[in-house]
Amino acid sequence: MRYLLDTNICSWLMRKGPRREQVDAHIAALPPDARLYASIIAEGEIRYGAEIGPPMDRSGRLEAYGLLLGYLADVLPITMGVVLRHEALVRRMRASKITDNDVWMAAIALEHDMVMVTDDSHFDRVPGLLVENWSAE
Repeated sequence: MRYLLDTNICSWLMRKGPRREQVDAHIAALPPDARLYASIIAEGEIRYGAEIGPPMDRSGRLEAYGLLLGYLADVLPITMGVVLRHEALVRRMRASKITDNDVWMAAIALEHDMVMVTDDSHFDRVPGLLVENWSAE
């Protein structure tokens, strides 16, 4: 099974605390052939967050991002297949309250037949998307 980690799950993996422990427990319980991925969208959101945060914390956040990469098999780009999926989702979900970045991540997960791992319930409204929340208590 392959899993696409939303930005919020990536963020929990970059911090210490109970949510990190919950996500780590889920990862430890995965079968050996399971693979974790992030999207280029999540990478951009994480890097942006590191840039706009307090200067004294920036290097620590970028170091934590480096540790996050150790969990991942890859960071997935936007391909033409993803673009076409995104276009279809945008047309189909016009009335939904889901950000465009999250529609892009859903399109990546659908294109690569992945489970979306997120703490955001709005992903449940994406047609055909399998969703799990590893940070829920």
